[in-house]
Amino acid sequence: MAIRDLDLKKAGLIVLFIFVVFLFGYLLYIFFFKSASDESVATQDEGDESSGEGLVLSDEELVLTTQDQSTTLGLPPISGIDAGAYISPVASGGVTHVSTLVDSRTSGFNLAANGLDLLYYNTNDSRFYRVTPDGKISLLVDKRFFDIDSVSFSTAKDKAIVEYPDGANLFYNFNTAEQITLPQHWEQFEFSQKTDNIAFKNIGINPENNLLAVSNADGTGAKLVVELGSNEHKVDINWSPDNRVVATFANTLSNASSGEQQEILFLGQNNENFKSILVEGYGFEGQWSQTGDRMIYSVHGSDSDFKPEVWVVNAQGNAAGSGRRNLKIETWAHKCTFGSNTEVFCAVPNSIETGYGFNPSLNNSVPDSFYKINLNTGARELLALPDGNYTAESVSISQDGQYLYFVDVNTGKLHKIKL
Repeated sequence: MAIRDLDLKKAGLIVLFIFVVFLFGYLLYIFFFKSASDESVATQDEGDESSGEGLVLSDEELVLTTQDQSTTLGLPPISGIDAGAYISPVASGGVTHVSTLVDSRTSGFNLAANGLDLLYYNTNDSRFYRVTPDGKISLLVDKRFFDIDSVSFSTAKDKAIVEYPDGANLFYNFNTAEQITLPQHWEQFEFSQKTDNIAFKNIGINPENNLLAVSNADGTGAKLVVELGSNEHKVDINWSPDNRVVATFANTLSNASSGEQQEILFLGQNNENFKSILVEGYGFEGQWSQTGDRMIYSVHGSDSDFKPEVWVVNAQGNAAGSGRRNLKIETWAHKCTFGSNTEVFCAVPNSIETGYGFNPSLNNSVPDSFYKINLNTGARELLALPDGNYTAESVSISQDGQYLYFVDVNTGKLHKIKL
């Protein structure tokens, strides 16, 4: 019995010891590990609720590729992205670094003939320059062109027509230094996309002398395209890639059945009867695709609260006017550019007030974000939220698709974003 009682006592002590160890371990977990874990979860939840980190997406019907390459629906509101979290050196759908290529006011920027470099006019010293994608600047020609108003480059970028505020016009050949003064009543020059022919408006004292004409780049061989009369402000010189169309004429249809429609007429060099297209809204601005089979354009109307919207439409031959689609991008066509025949890149204001479609300059104080639109599918991809406030005056894509260039409308400085 004594031995049995001793064994029972030992067994009881062992069970008690195990229970005490278990209890002690549990109390350690309660007071240290569990409380720390709960506090971490609570802190994380509070941070997510208040900081707004990450992409907050709406329910618009479009495809959006985000920075982590996942695909989802909706456009991210600018306020839904924490600008301080990460600044990417390459456009990938989030906050992106913007590099300044030219830190002075410029005008007339154009892609050089190699499709990579840029040509521009420096308003500070009145000279033309070339800048490479890595920021190396060189003189295009050692000649000053004082206080120019605008410049139009030839397709080969070896010739240009410079317009001055007083109405004077100068043709200049950068290779030979040849210069020719053109008539002062010629305005709004644009080189064709295939040849060195130019189109321009002849603006007279009386409306009956207002004409649309074409000529050689040096002004010789001028030929009438169409009489403009008092409608010259409705005509936009816009050569088609095949050189057949010289300009567009936006004719407002104001009867009750047409609503807010405009009929866009294509004006050819030889009085061709091209099929017109109908657009919904006012303020037509158009851009040809690279092959000329389609056109993107912007208009504004009551359906858009008179904010500009970008559309795409077929614009060639018997198909002209078909395939019309609202791309649901609120910006102007002059803030867009074709990267390929099926892809368009646009600078899109972060906000636009009702009625601003009538006057784009009203939106100059609003920063832009950059989008890529697939014209075949209508998918829109947010490329970049710049790491600063920039409002693009115009946009261009390098021929190799590696860089997006733009000029800020407020500073005139030339910038790039790596794609």
